[in-house]
Amino acid sequence: MTDTPTSTATTEPPKGSIYKHMLRGSLWAVGQNFSIRFIGLFNTVILARLLAPDDFGLVTMASMVLGFLNSFVDLGHSALLLRQPVATRKHCDTAWTFSILRGVVVGVFLAAISPWVAEYFREERVIAITLILAVNSLIANGFSVGLNLLRKELNFAADFYFNLANRVVVLIATLALAFWWRSYWAIVIGSVIGNVFGLFYSFKVHPYRPRLSLAKAREYLTFSLVMIPLNVAFFFTQRVDAFVVGRFSTAAVLGVYNVAAELATMLTIDLVQQISRGLYPNFATLLDDRPKLNEAYLQAVSALTTISVAFGLGLWAVSEDFVRVVLGEKWHDAIPLLGWLAIGGTLRGIDYGIGTTILTVTGFERTSALLMWIRLTIYVVAAITGAMWGETYGVAIAMTIGSAFMIPVVIYFVMARLQLRMGDFFHVLWRPVPAGLAMILAVRALHLHSLQLPLLRLFIDTAVGGVVFVLVLLVTWYLSGRPVGIESRVVGALLPKLIRS
Repeated sequence: MTDTPTSTATTEPPKGSIYKHMLRGSLWAVGQNFSIRFIGLFNTVILARLLAPDDFGLVTMASMVLGFLNSFVDLGHSALLLRQPVATRKHCDTAWTFSILRGVVVGVFLAAISPWVAEYFREERVIAITLILAVNSLIANGFSVGLNLLRKELNFAADFYFNLANRVVVLIATLALAFWWRSYWAIVIGSVIGNVFGLFYSFKVHPYRPRLSLAKAREYLTFSLVMIPLNVAFFFTQRVDAFVVGRFSTAAVLGVYNVAAELATMLTIDLVQQISRGLYPNFATLLDDRPKLNEAYLQAVSALTTISVAFGLGLWAVSEDFVRVVLGEKWHDAIPLLGWLAIGGTLRGIDYGIGTTILTVTGFERTSALLMWIRLTIYVVAAITGAMWGETYGVAIAMTIGSAFMIPVVIYFVMARLQLRMGDFFHVLWRPVPAGLAMILAVRALHLHSLQLPLLRLFIDTAVGGVVFVLVLLVTWYLSGRPVGIESRVVGALLPKLIRS
């Protein structure tokens, strides 16, 4: 076998329209996110009726600690592999070996600290869960490096089908066990079954067969000196509020908070991260052409901001009926939490869309790490202050305020590194704001309080909000001179079809 694995030697820069090429890859990422999130939402909806908030809280406690350990030993091998012009066998095998070592280290540490985890959360039942997740870590980190090669080859379709199949297996296993056991163990064991399936399937979706090797260990370790602090900070920015809630509240309260946070971020932060995952290799092909890279980046920021505002503020506007329909009456305490967390998800989606991917792909990992630690500091102060002031709801409000503060900070650093101007960001960021505000006003003004069917009310409010958002967005786009962006692409794709019909 040659030193270069299969067809992954070099990814050629995209031909034709930069935005069109990026859009194609990102659409697969969006499709994957929507599919996976829809499955996750369906899973949550059914489980919310079969299990109690206490069950969700217990699993969340153990999962957060697992994520904490993973962030400390994530050497960034996947990101480095994607960024390299040539992915040799030595690079691929070393990346896979590091992944296996990560699973071993995390599994051993998680098992060792399980009593401390129980003491921190004041919950003895979490010990058994952490021990199972320790074994699960070994399985999850053995996935073939071929999955990374799929993304490097821009083969997002195969990546999509892999993740979709994996989530379907988890869904079926978890729901079957939940109907049988009516216990948090359904979530834990369902995850293990999904990873066992994923381990075997990962070697089916790509022909590359990795071997144990540390040939490029020095190169990966050098890269990890920057990536590990970034990963640790990134993890805690996403979970610091849950750690604080879990420390000062019960498992049931944490379960309510975590489910509300998951629903609030699934179409904002999570969606932005999935799209950025698709943009990373596309941005990497433009590193030698900075003007085109900046152009593509600003267009991506415009699209990500539009998505965050549409879904985040839209969820805020319909939060009460959404909880009643999706989760049921026993989750009533999640309604005020979901409203604040949806606003925070909107702001954090914009924040991540502006800075996370572009700084890493352009080689400014240190700047990205610095921003993560600034963000983490703000979030830690916000979460603790919020808990002392208003307990669980205070945490949600304080985290939203902290998220708003981070956006100008991120813009400042990106401007300095990419030689962009404030006007460049204003040009792509302002249009979704009036569209989002108009959407909220329309939903609140036309809300049918007298209608006694929450599902029908939710459907009507969603339709009204969606139509108003799109119309106002198109008006502001037209008044801005019809710049190239998500609006022009949508109009360009739909207008000819409407004219022909």
